[in-house]
Amino acid sequence: MLRTGLLIRAACREDFKRQGNRGLSVVVGMLVVGNGDEEEEDEEGGNPPRLRAWPRMGDRGKGSSALLASAKTRVLVLELGVMRGATVLAMDSDAWQALTSPRGGILSELVHACRGEDSISRNPSILLSASSPNSIHDLVESFRRGQASVTGVTKETLQRIEQQDGAVGAFLALSGDHALAQAKILDTKLAMKDTATAVLPLLGLPLAVKDNICTAGVPTTAASRVLQGYIPSYDATAVVRLKAAGCILIGKTNMDEFGMGSTTESSGYHVTRNPRDLTRSPGGSSGGSAAAVASGMVLAALGTDTGGSIRQPASWTGTVGLKPTYGRVSRYGLMAYGSSTDVIGPLTQNVMDAARVLAVLAGEDHAHDTTTSQAPELQDFVGAVREMEGKGSKPLAGVKVALVKETLHSRVEEGVASAVRKAVNLLERLGATVMEVSIPYLDAHCASYYVNVLSEASANLARYDGVRYGLRPKGAESAKTVMLGSRGSGFGEEVKQRILLGTFSLSAGYSDAYYLKSQQLRSVLSQSFSESFGVADVLVCPTSPTVAYPLGKAAESKVDMYADDLFTVPASLAGLPAISLPITGGREGESSLPVGLQIIGQRFAEAQILQVAKALELAQGS
Repeated sequence: MLRTGLLIRAACREDFKRQGNRGLSVVVGMLVVGNGDEEEEDEEGGNPPRLRAWPRMGDRGKGSSALLASAKTRVLVLELGVMRGATVLAMDSDAWQALTSPRGGILSELVHACRGEDSISRNPSILLSASSPNSIHDLVESFRRGQASVTGVTKETLQRIEQQDGAVGAFLALSGDHALAQAKILDTKLAMKDTATAVLPLLGLPLAVKDNICTAGVPTTAASRVLQGYIPSYDATAVVRLKAAGCILIGKTNMDEFGMGSTTESSGYHVTRNPRDLTRSPGGSSGGSAAAVASGMVLAALGTDTGGSIRQPASWTGTVGLKPTYGRVSRYGLMAYGSSTDVIGPLTQNVMDAARVLAVLAGEDHAHDTTTSQAPELQDFVGAVREMEGKGSKPLAGVKVALVKETLHSRVEEGVASAVRKAVNLLERLGATVMEVSIPYLDAHCASYYVNVLSEASANLARYDGVRYGLRPKGAESAKTVMLGSRGSGFGEEVKQRILLGTFSLSAGYSDAYYLKSQQLRSVLSQSFSESFGVADVLVCPTSPTVAYPLGKAAESKVDMYADDLFTVPASLAGLPAISLPITGGREGESSLPVGLQIIGQRFAEAQILQVAKALELAQGS
């Protein structure tokens, strides 16, 4: 039987002194050493060194300190965020010696938290680690102060992806050569003391982008075989803005084909696994982006949200997922699924990072996307979040928070409901005035969402015919056989099913009964939100009624998979901003699985939901 434990990467005491207590971080993941045989010796005749940890570390010791000791070295761990049941690294004694070598001042230490054989057999052998530094601000500052190079961090990121992604499956394509070329350009400008480069808000940030967002020169397939080999000639507006802010495009992430799914299992290429438990789904359709962030391969990734595709994966992977107001971020360059609800937004490891990415993404795009023309003058999202850091013990005094009462009774697991109640109680202790509101007919709104979005999808996907671009079957003798062959072999079963349902909803004799009715229900929902925001500033509810599904469960009942969107689709249908924040929870026996709290705001009130999320994030970490 293999022996497992938590792998921690920490700066040694000398680095700690040299860097003035700044810029140090920890990498945490599951580790396997040897075969657990106390009598087995390595080639040099000795077992790997025995280590101890003080104090005992819980499931989430974020912000705590632990002093680790061995015969070889002593390290100080400044921050600790333990992810249990995550991943495993098989390692021989030579690898152990390499990892524990003090060369370069970077050390890896094995601590307690041993696992049983069952957890090993469920987890393929990889090393899970968090990016270093562990926030965008720290990363950018390390470049500005000359403590790190953009090229070096980019290389480390690509190496980390190569080591880990074989088991997680977060990426579909990497842009390594292009990323390194861009990194070298930034380093050259920094060496020349170029002021304009030094002040870039996302300087040198390695960024992953969901595969339905166009990226010039990098394959973009929406995880569909019908677009295999398609390389766009232009960047989406969101990508243009992020590159201009200093981001380095690392690669494209896996997703449910054309965004149609909630588990990333409908990808035309491969399944993505949840870094928190590799036997489970990371959610969808932005599961690849969520997994890339949750595993620490990148600090931030772009996702898209049509009916919860940023927020639900964030909930299942324990990351922060922000869906902006419809119209806040340009959709130009996004491969359309449901045009009236599609939104681009960030997945990050904390609330401040989400605010930093949104600050770059947001803004009008008159040349390409008229939906952004409705947006009011931009708010200072970063400043709004920073404001919460110095507000004392009652940072939410005067804020009215309303719990959507139906969400604790409709299909929700007891562990999820319990976690949400605890979070609401914590919001009240932070000074918020807590109440309940009603958003009735959640099941009906979920059904109306699917009628609406599948109708739009049937029209949007009509362009993939094998004539203009996309898969073109060999031996086709007519336009009809080209189209049938292209769509028949290029689209997956889930996409075909949704196109059929959408086409039926729009067909003569049925459009009034289905599509028109869905639009009427959409108006009813908007009215319910208006009434709720008449008495409350923000609304809260579970992001998802369940914790992460085991892989394969969604195929057993697609109706259940659709119905589990009932907490996220209301904000999408109404075009409202919403954020999913990790909270402690999970049902008995699954206490390490993340649960997300969804915070919904009024149109273009992203700053306010970010503030509430930040206050809760700080309180949970204290």
